[in-house]
Amino acid sequence: MTADEAKGMLNEAMNYIKENKYDLAEKALNQVEASKDKLPKAIQDQLASARAALGAAKAGHGLQIPG
Repeated sequence: MTADEAKGMLNEAMNYIKENKYDLAEKALNQVEASKDKLPKAIQDQLASARAALGAAKAGHGLQIPG
């Protein structure tokens, strides 16, 4: 997975989180995580943020995520 593909998937995952489509967000994050060690640190940091946002949304059952 390239850095650009990872960025796209992370954006997609964040959109899914905003739409309360947690299963789809989880799937997208898992795909990025599979290539995590080959991605730049900035993208790894974004991945961690997206994962945290998903966890918060699941815990809050629809918690609003800042855009």
